Amino acid sequence: DNNDPIEEKEDNKKYLKNHGDNSSYYPKDKHGSIPCKTCQVTHGSCITPPSPIAPHNLKGVMIGRMAKDDPSSLAKVDTYFYGESSNPSLCRRDVLEQYARYLEKVYPQRCCDDDDMITIGRRKGDWKRKYNDYRRRSCHVCQDIYGPTTNAPSDETNSDDEDEEKKEGENGDNNGAITSNHSKNTSQLPSQQQTQSLKRYRRHILKNNSSSSSQQPKKIVSRVIDQALKPTLGILYNQKGNSKFKRTLHELSRDGNIRNCGPGYILRKAMMCVEDDIWDKPF
Repeated sequence: DNNDPIEEKEDNKKYLKNHGDNSSYYPKDKHGSIPCKTCQVTHGSCITPPSPIAPHNLKGVMIGRMAKDDPSSLAKVDTYFYGESSNPSLCRRDVLEQYARYLEKVYPQRCCDDDDMITIGRRKGDWKRKYNDYRRRSCHVCQDIYGPTTNAPSDETNSDDEDEEKKEGENGDNNGAITSNHSKNTSQLPSQQQTQSLKRYRRHILKNNSSSSSQQPKKIVSRVIDQALKPTLGILYNQKGNSKFKRTLHELSRDGNIRNCGPGYILRKAMMCVEDDIWDKPF
């Protein structure tokens, strides 16, 4: 775009002087007061939902950073924009509990296993067995959320999870966790990705070896924790407790005694610092 910002600003001033905000005429590149006469069209726009349903070729909407900054603003998009009979979640608690279950599946607890593996990404195929082996265990830290340790086999195995594992094995999920048998997990990666993955793995191994014996070895790296919790930072946008929730998330994610309990535990623990009526408030 070669337009001069100063010249464009002067053009806008001249336009408003000649036509005013309530003019019935708006050029395609000019947007006026709400409702915007440029966007007010029958098939839907930024302020007008489709009627009666979305066009058959509508696959999605470009929303910029809205989903990151204020995800709750999209809580009713299924019924409002896409014509569904209901929305998937009624309140913020529903959203975070579903997301916590997802995190517990793809980034399980590492506080109770005896594997030297370092989690630097999503779990891969052989994680299914290990995940079920210790998904019902808990340490003295996370037992306040997950309950006391039990050696009983998990009764929560979902057939959908098994199907997902099968697909991941067939498609070769390259974002997998790096295990102690590192070469096996990286053998099918492109050479450049293998090199980067090996470097990350070795770097974290060296950090664990150089840390003092009083510290727990870090089995889940900071990048995994931060990326897993990032989608939740705006869930309380413009709500009471927003700053406290984000601050608690940050503090827990940097606590070496809590990190290995997984991002799912960190999220559930941080939710406890905010009053229940905030989480249960309908969208």
